[in-house]
Formats: sequence, C-alpha cells, structure tokens
Amino acid sequence: VAVIAFILLIISIFVAATFGIPGIVINILFVVITVNVFIGAFNMIPIGILDGAKIWRWNKIVYILMAGVYLPAVLFLMFFNILIGLL
Repeated sequence: VAVIAFILLIISIFVAATFGIPGIVINILFVVITVNVFIGAFNMIPIGILDGAKIWRWNKIVYILMAGVYLPAVLFLMFFNILIGLL
C-alpha cells in the first residue's frame, strides 16, 4: 500500500505541475498519502499486536523488504513536508 501511495504522490505532483491542478487538491492528496504511509510504517513496528510482529515471526526476509519500502518513503515524506512547510 505504501508503494502505491508513494507512486500516486509522485504522479500527482507531476500532473499538478503539468495541468495546473489547484494547489488545495494536491495538498489534501499529499496529506492523505502522508498519513497513510506513516500509519503503515507505524504498523510495521515488530512489537505486541502490530502487524510487524506477525510478519517478523512469519518471514524475516519479507519484513526486511517491507521495512526497506517504508523507511525511504517515510524519510522522503518527512523531508518533503519540511521542504514545503506542511509540518
């Protein structure tokens, strides 16, 4: 889900720049995608009842691959939020 949200974010920025979509639409989309990615990353923490613990017990390689997807996405979104001043 995070990969799809991240790809949608990149596409939306490109479309907005190309076709002049109003900034408020892009801001709302960006906030929705950011919240989605952060919830997914939080859910991947391998403790307690979170899904990260279940995935870690099931297959450590899959967990590492998922962490490899979420970590760059979260870092990018944090940087981009600071860059455009939404935080």
